[in-house]
Amino acid sequence: MLQRGILVSLCLLQCDLGLSLRTLPTQSPLALHKTTANPARRCGRGQVLHTASIEAGVVDKTSEVTARKNKLVVRFGDKWVDLTGWRNAHPAGPQWIDTFNGLDATEVMRAFHSDRAMTMLARLPSAKLRDIPLGVPPPTELTLAFRGLRGRLEAAGWFKRNMAVEAAQVLSWLACLALGLKLAGGGWAVQAAAGTTAAAAASASSGVTAAAAATAGGGGAVAKAVLGFLARWAPTGAAAKLLAIFPLAIANTYAGWLAHDFVHGTDVFSARLRHFGGVAAGLGTTMWSDKHNMHHAKTNEVGVDEDLPGGPVLFIWPPSPENDRPWRKFQHLYLPFAYSLLFVVWRIDSVKVAWKRRLWPELAALGLHYSLVCALKVPLAVCAGAVLLSGFMTATIVTVSHQTEDLLTEHQDDWVRRQFLTTRDVDTSNPFSEWLWGGMQYQLLHHLFPDMPRYKYPALRPMLEAFASSHNIEFRRMGEWKLIRRNLEVYRQVAKAPADPNALASTGGISI
Repeated sequence: MLQRGILVSLCLLQCDLGLSLRTLPTQSPLALHKTTANPARRCGRGQVLHTASIEAGVVDKTSEVTARKNKLVVRFGDKWVDLTGWRNAHPAGPQWIDTFNGLDATEVMRAFHSDRAMTMLARLPSAKLRDIPLGVPPPTELTLAFRGLRGRLEAAGWFKRNMAVEAAQVLSWLACLALGLKLAGGGWAVQAAAGTTAAAAASASSGVTAAAAATAGGGGAVAKAVLGFLARWAPTGAAAKLLAIFPLAIANTYAGWLAHDFVHGTDVFSARLRHFGGVAAGLGTTMWSDKHNMHHAKTNEVGVDEDLPGGPVLFIWPPSPENDRPWRKFQHLYLPFAYSLLFVVWRIDSVKVAWKRRLWPELAALGLHYSLVCALKVPLAVCAGAVLLSGFMTATIVTVSHQTEDLLTEHQDDWVRRQFLTTRDVDTSNPFSEWLWGGMQYQLLHHLFPDMPRYKYPALRPMLEAFASSHNIEFRRMGEWKLIRRNLEVYRQVAKAPADPNALASTGGISI
């Protein structure tokens, strides 16, 4: 068992990007756009793997691309545009528009781009008629209704940020961080955290309404109250350092949620805080956004979505015999250990990606993070414990709402339907869980509106449930503990299942 544990650790640390122990896909995404004789396919655990034929037949895009002499055309709304000349200049890299070659990218385009970028769409050249692929179905009634809903939400200001709430979220993170530093014996670092808290409250309060200022100031008051309590009652010695692991782990997880918000944001405020995750949590923006945005665009699509664990450490469907591993039968037992390595893997990959691409601002943010860690003189054991516990919490939260849902074997033309099929909302059981989940309990809403501030989701959920009901599509939601147990049961069942010679191919690796 010890040897297996060591092997699992090495596999996790050797993975490239993602929550999945996997390398980046090497085959063209177009290779996945195949027809199939069956409208659906089942994986080993008995779950239907929906294909694009749910809505309409899918034509072979590969042969069409060859026929179109490698022209790169994409549909935005009712317009086909030629991106051939724009491909290499795309700021996020050519792989994005390559993925949607010959497909409709309207929803993805709107969710990941600022208003300024959207205005540039009108300047893109229209595709010539001979280059437009045949067989691409028109937008469905569900998609058109969703576009109308999004337009109404934009007009009503749902995507605008409330600076008081933003400040309160940052203050809650700072208070948790200060608590951990105090217990760990950070000394002057606690005073620095308190000063930063007060400064953040003052900054956030300027230029907003009186009610907003009160909200931001209240966050600072809470942080000061916590620090004052600790000054009188905090434990000391080894017990304090052991306890410090918990608030530092929570602070690390919450820093990840804040960074997640800022990277998804398409406004100026988010752009200015784009490297927050690098400074606060040692997480590189590019490493994370490359894998995460593809997960949003191609949610639960086998071979494309890197958040699907297809081995060699974790499996959510029985693999083929040649891709199987002897330790799979124990995966439900070592799952917590694998999950705990999430931030270890991401921190390593953050440095690797930033250095390989010479991303100097990201390297500066990461360098500042580790400089602060050293300057705060938090014991190494405490840091390690916090990173591992934070990885376990975060991995648990981000996986349960997808891994128990439908897996797609091919491109799904209806992007909105894809999100409903592959994503589930969570009902938290208490106020602390509601805060700790960082908006991920509204996972379906987040996938449909990733650029909307997450504190708008609770009010939006009833509207989306009514929208789903009116279009006869299930709005999936479940209690947090029931869903966590359900996810563990998936791993247990796959651990006991025999290898499947007809198993779906995977890019391999570690989707934790």
